[in-house]
Amino acid sequence: MNNSVDLSYETKYRELLLEIGAVMESTPDAIYTIDSKGIVLRFNSMLKKILNVDTSKILGKNLKDLKERGIFPENVALLCLEQKKEITLTQKLDDGKHVMISSYPMFKGNEVIFVVTKIRDMTELVQMKNELEQIKRLSSNYYRELKILRKMAESSDVIAQSDAMKNVIDLARRVAQVDTTVLISGESGTGKEVIAKIIHSEGKRKNGPFVKINCGAIPENLLESELFGYAEGSFTGALKKGKPGLFEVATGGTLLLDEIGDLPFLLQVKLLRVLQDSEFYRVGDVAPTKTDVRVIAATNRNLEEMVKKRLFREDLYYRLNVVQITIPPLRERKNDIIPLIYHFISKFNEKYNFNKNINSDAVEMLLDYDWPGNVRELENTIENMLVLSPTNSLSLETVPKSISEKVDLANEHRENARTTTLGTLVASYEKKVINDALENSKDFEEAAKILGVHRTTLLRKLKK
Repeated sequence: MNNSVDLSYETKYRELLLEIGAVMESTPDAIYTIDSKGIVLRFNSMLKKILNVDTSKILGKNLKDLKERGIFPENVALLCLEQKKEITLTQKLDDGKHVMISSYPMFKGNEVIFVVTKIRDMTELVQMKNELEQIKRLSSNYYRELKILRKMAESSDVIAQSDAMKNVIDLARRVAQVDTTVLISGESGTGKEVIAKIIHSEGKRKNGPFVKINCGAIPENLLESELFGYAEGSFTGALKKGKPGLFEVATGGTLLLDEIGDLPFLLQVKLLRVLQDSEFYRVGDVAPTKTDVRVIAATNRNLEEMVKKRLFREDLYYRLNVVQITIPPLRERKNDIIPLIYHFISKFNEKYNFNKNINSDAVEMLLDYDWPGNVRELENTIENMLVLSPTNSLSLETVPKSISEKVDLANEHRENARTTTLGTLVASYEKKVINDALENSKDFEEAAKILGVHRTTLLRKLKK
């Protein structure tokens, strides 16, 4: 009878141990227990994964000895056993993992009979916390920078985060204090007119008019009268009292001659006289007219090359080029792109009464684009995205296809170039040379002679 009872208890005990084992294995945490003497009683499989310990060496061993021998990396359970209270702390292991360790004492009366320890891998959570803090810091920095840039935009209508553009603005402000001619060069859309306005608004003529004319947009036969005006009765259809030209309209202020490289050669002579003598003749007039104008010229062309080709007068070039300001293209000042994006979003949100923003994927796509149309193209793109976006978030789907396709193609080319070996390049070039020879010869024999190889060699290379 007693044997039967003992067997029943033993069976229940084994079942209980199995249940405990199943519970321990069902958790993503590592669990182990020690007795009142610090001997390791049992553990689950996660202990090896989280603590990276050789579990074959710890069962039945003293935890203190294991810690001293470097086999076990923590001793929170021993502290719990010693202090007879629950202990929870976080620890960074030697392999870089962040873990939270909680040890719980189990009592019989006033004595601790064993300790249960639970270890949770907090590495991903810590990384997420660090990333979130970094994002908050970046957001705070961007917000501060955006406030500064907005103030700059309000005062000068120009965004400058890059050192290159800051240098341009600094030079423009210094030149503004001296009443001399300035030549502003740069690709279309880089902001030449904006720089001209800075020079005007921060100079001695800021209270005078700012007048602009595009020398390439007006027919040659009309451009002279637009610049210099015409006298009474100078040609059929002329106003009775004549008409003042822009050199008169801009008196006391600044005249911006945009696209100066398109100025007809004959008018270049007349402009040179204005710059030298501060006077000009209206069309059909016999008496000169005095002028008091600051001239700023702008161009997207290489005037120095035009001078060499005799398409632009050398004397006029040097007269205009007293101070030259060169605006770098947007692709060479990537630091300006993000501030410009947010500036234009703010501008068009206000214009169209929107409340839209842009996500990071779309920003990355815009950063990867080369912007051949520079700031003007970026502004038009942001307006397009805001107007056409069906939601308040500008995503990758709202980036114009013409831009996304070019960015994807450029990224693909970069990846191909990164993975291309010397052998691949040689084979590719060899194939091109062979194809060119075949296209420029009447038969296979002639192609082999052109290439300086035997026909069998050529045939073998074609079969590769």
